[in-house]
Amino acid sequence: MVGAHLFHALLAEPSAGEPYRLALVCRIAGGFRRCSGIRRGATAASDNAREHRFRYPRRSRGARNHSATHRRGAAVNNLRRFAGETACATTSLLAFAVLLLSACGTPHGQPQRTAETLAPNEVLEFGALFSANCAGCHGDNGQGGAAIALADPVYLAIADDQTIRNVIIRGVRGTAMPGFAESAGGLLTDKQIDVITQQIRARWSKPGILDNANPPGYTAKSAGDPQRGQAAYKTYCESCHGPDGHGGPKGSAITDDSFLALVSDQGLRTIIIAGRAELGAPDWRGNVRGKPMSDQEVTDVVAWLTSRRVEVPGQPYSATNYAQHQEPK
Repeated sequence: MVGAHLFHALLAEPSAGEPYRLALVCRIAGGFRRCSGIRRGATAASDNAREHRFRYPRRSRGARNHSATHRRGAAVNNLRRFAGETACATTSLLAFAVLLLSACGTPHGQPQRTAETLAPNEVLEFGALFSANCAGCHGDNGQGGAAIALADPVYLAIADDQTIRNVIIRGVRGTAMPGFAESAGGLLTDKQIDVITQQIRARWSKPGILDNANPPGYTAKSAGDPQRGQAAYKTYCESCHGPDGHGGPKGSAITDDSFLALVSDQGLRTIIIAGRAELGAPDWRGNVRGKPMSDQEVTDVVAWLTSRRVEVPGQPYSATNYAQHQEPK
């Protein structure tokens, strides 16, 4: 091309090269601009010049009329523009619908209703209450641990609901059993304590478990005698717990001063009567076949055991050791 035609925008490309021109296409849309198509970006101001630059020439060196080709190209461009506008409108509608759905939900920054957590004093589900407050000592599902099994039907046959409730409320002084009621410095409400008490019996008691037997009373009715208790111990307990309660092949040491410091008098009585089935210890009926322990014999054994307590439990040497009383220098 020569002369003025070289710089004319309408004649920037010969007709033979027109079908093979390059077109720039954005890989990913950077945003929306009034539904004018994704391909139209920030350089829309220069589109007119570019459109003219690639417009079909009026004349070429071959003097051939390309008006039909021009019309087809215009139709294709219009179709592309319409498709782009339709896609933009559809995308905008979808985005608007998403915003509407989001607005109908929980406000931003607020917890979902399904994820709300009850306050500790509002929990009334037995499993959650027992797991958080009781299972650490009494074992999963009340099967026993450091403390007696609450799922023992024999224990539930000798301890009534009020007894269990009072222990939960106040705890047991001098032992690791704390009071769980709010009135005792704990975290459980009266309603939560009622749930625990009622469900322990509803889930784990067994009517008729005593088979018409007459068990010793839950609490002692009279004072115990340590000397009689030692004799009763030899009859009913020594075969498992060894001479003087120092332990044997079947039972642990029950006169150990650390053990006696951790258990109350009532705790000892309860264990003797109900046993600890999870540890292989029988109840008051099973120590000697055909000879259950009487109420007084249980009381006397407890008196003998408590007489073995020491003032400073767990001390491996004499409490009057000279070095203990020396002032630091």
